[in-house]
Amino acid sequence: MNEDSTKGAESASDNVITSDNPYGSHHKKTARFKLSSFLVKRSQLFIALVVVVLVAGIGTYFLVSSHAATTYGPITGIGSKCLDNAGNKLVDYNKIELYKCNSTNAQQWTYNLASNGTGTITNINGYCLDVDGAGTSSMTLVDLYQCNSTVAQVWEVNSTTGTIINPHSGLCLDDKAASTINGNQIWIYTCNGTAAQKWVVSSSSATTPAAPTGTAPAITSTGSTSFTEGTAGSFTVTDTGIPVPTLSESGTLPSGISFNATSDVLSGTASTTGAYPITFTASNGVSPNAVQSFVLTAASVPASPPSSGSGSSSESDIVGVPAGLTPGSAYEGLFETMTSAQQSTVISQMKSAGVSWIRIDINIAYPWSYLTLIQDAAAAGIKVDALLDDASTPTPTAFAAFATQAVAKLAPLGVSTYEVMNEPNCAGVSASAYTAILRSTYTAIKTADSSAFVLSAGLCPAPSSYEPYTYLTAMYAAGAHGYFDAMNMHPYSYPDTPLQTSDAWNPWSYLSQLRSIMNANGDSSKQIWLTEFGCPTGTAGGYPADCTDATLAQQITDAFSSARTEGGIGPLLVYSWQDDPTDNDGDFGLYNSNATPKPDSLAAYTKAADSN
Repeated sequence: MNEDSTKGAESASDNVITSDNPYGSHHKKTARFKLSSFLVKRSQLFIALVVVVLVAGIGTYFLVSSHAATTYGPITGIGSKCLDNAGNKLVDYNKIELYKCNSTNAQQWTYNLASNGTGTITNINGYCLDVDGAGTSSMTLVDLYQCNSTVAQVWEVNSTTGTIINPHSGLCLDDKAASTINGNQIWIYTCNGTAAQKWVVSSSSATTPAAPTGTAPAITSTGSTSFTEGTAGSFTVTDTGIPVPTLSESGTLPSGISFNATSDVLSGTASTTGAYPITFTASNGVSPNAVQSFVLTAASVPASPPSSGSGSSSESDIVGVPAGLTPGSAYEGLFETMTSAQQSTVISQMKSAGVSWIRIDINIAYPWSYLTLIQDAAAAGIKVDALLDDASTPTPTAFAAFATQAVAKLAPLGVSTYEVMNEPNCAGVSASAYTAILRSTYTAIKTADSSAFVLSAGLCPAPSSYEPYTYLTAMYAAGAHGYFDAMNMHPYSYPDTPLQTSDAWNPWSYLSQLRSIMNANGDSSKQIWLTEFGCPTGTAGGYPADCTDATLAQQITDAFSSARTEGGIGPLLVYSWQDDPTDNDGDFGLYNSNATPKPDSLAAYTKAADSN
């Protein structure tokens, strides 16, 4: 993941400081909306009426203008290291890192400051410093993206505090974990005044505008959350405004829960239950204040650990955490081209490894392409999860019709489990739009086969408003209750292991939040399935080689351990079976692309499967 920034003149780069982007994710199979880009001509950066003023505090000279401001040069952070565009690559989502200062283009930034005191930070190549997915949560990554005039790319440089703030989130540009290791990731984080958030925008010339007029505050987080009695939980309230607003809370909280006005976080362990209406007020001296009515639900602990999906077939009898496999569409296609003998060998290998579930793509564009694999797996006693999907966002009616056809085709082959779409939260599908599809499809499947078991879509660990727990809350608000038999998530956590849940962005830490939301919405008896999980051991498909065979083995071991400890978890499906370096599916396999096993990973999977 970390690029060696001695890379041709120490990073072969040029960086310059510049405005926004609504959605996006670095993770597998994601989509991002792109708005029209623009470039600010450097000829527009020189402004009349320039007065030289020395501003103390960060050792930077500013030229004061009556309208706009620009700074040239590097941005220096903790350890006297520089903000760096990794590899000086001019591509969307490129990593922004901390690296030793080297005067290369990767470290030259232009700050285009508007009269309201905010502006964009542009790399010399013309791309902007961007908050991934316009996220508003701490630990949302910062990357390089085409300039697009969205809130994800607006920044406020505070010459007094030395901070660089994204007003949309109210969070500060931050060096992850205050590490000075070359290549360390940059993200946004709750402003805390630490050295990780001190930046010097230094150059031979710079400008700053007259005092900004300011922007009225707005509260951007959802108006409700759920905790579970006896279980620690937290919820971050986010707001925007210039200057950064101060947030206050009024009302009665459950016993054991408190609100921290410094970090804007509700947290604690509830010892009482019920729905608690409270009010949040954000103020920053610019009228009007933002006021939000908020409901915190403290749900009781289920009488017994959740063990099954309701209203389903034999899947409701699942015990423990069965081991499954998502081979990926590339391998599914390869399987169909094999000889019968080769196919038999593969199925035998899967059975020997302990594969009890296999997830097969049934895409509306090529629905019956992988029937041989379905038939062979079912004949070997491996249960099939049929993933009904569409590359586009279908209408509820069209997708329901497709699901009816799928059941008619697959039920005679022994298929009774269906998954409705893949990672819609990473594809930019709103929770309400997805829920409409889920409701119509669930009804169609149950009409065609009343004993069928229906999974909601596997949600990817997307940032901000599309995080699985936020998305699930919105699904319930749109009427999802009663229209799925099990919830579903894809907890890719690499390079972290599933046990490193102290990192709040680690999706394994989301499981307790998902459970609380399900409990609060009457679904305490339903399982959470994990239909994709893994870590790439190579760079095929553009993924970082964050694992070796040994560390992938540890990821697998920790995943099954975490799932069993959590309780209420259905099958855990590892992605994938075999690497395909020519395909976007990447090097996630238990086998190498030449069909030889990754010995440690395969052994870890087999051991985990045997323990069920």
